Amino acid sequence: MQTNYTRRGINHSRSVLLPLIISVLTYIIPVRAYSESVSVSRFGTTNNAVDSAAIADDQAQDALNVESNKTGTGVRKRPGYINTITAGAASGGVDSQITLRNSAGDECSIVSSSATVYKSVNGAAPTQVTTLTATARLYCSPSNGLAYCFSSKNDIPFTYDCVTFSSQAGSGYPSGQFNTFSQDRHIVAGSTTNPNTVFFSKSGSYSNFTTANRDIDPWTEDVGTPGDKVTGLAYINGRILVFKEYSITGFNCTDQFNCPAYDISSSVGLNNPESVVVEGGYAWTHYWSGKHPA
Repeated sequence: MQTNYTRRGINHSRSVLLPLIISVLTYIIPVRAYSESVSVSRFGTTNNAVDSAAIADDQAQDALNVESNKTGTGVRKRPGYINTITAGAASGGVDSQITLRNSAGDECSIVSSSATVYKSVNGAAPTQVTTLTATARLYCSPSNGLAYCFSSKNDIPFTYDCVTFSSQAGSGYPSGQFNTFSQDRHIVAGSTTNPNTVFFSKSGSYSNFTTANRDIDPWTEDVGTPGDKVTGLAYINGRILVFKEYSITGFNCTDQFNCPAYDISSSVGLNNPESVVVEGGYAWTHYWSGKHPA
């Protein structure tokens, strides 16, 4: 009897999907399976001693981690995980990670663990870059080969590309916690003094947040009542999504004079900026800590 099955291969994803499964300080990212048609007369043994791409045609890395196709005529390896970076002490945990391609063409990974930020270039051993306030989580958004980073404890923002580290102390950046980018502006929220405010940079100038009156100039938008803090941001299909604990508001902005808001939800929201992921033209959210009131 001939049995067709799919053996797992590794296709590294450029985007980080959260939340991640973390058990120790090893950062793990999801990978996708690709189809490789293999015909064998029977299944052999399990073999987890070598890489999945190198095992024999009649072997599987884990017999408990396979699934059959809809017709039952074959089995395949389920999509799994790959270890990419191990940083810091084993007693800590990886809080966040971002990977980008910098201007030199290198793959730059920035990882935070126990309030320490590390870098890894092209998969090399990580080295320490800077430190954050104790228990802080790092939130970064990439643009043009550069990571723009904030933290959950409102540490001084910085930019980094695994080559040049630039602290933004005194640069006019808002003291925010998280950020995103529209087509031509840097968008920041999470200020402790203005928790319901969203800050928009100057058009084409991601570090300029000094408000003025021209259409290209920076401005701010207050969403809801003071004290009702913004909890997440996303940019998708030309629209800006502003999340709060129990609401989602959309903005269709071209400049400060043309930025109409519209209600998306008055009952669903989130309380963690990591629980929104933009992928494939959709924004995916996860209700953290039972915050969905329904």
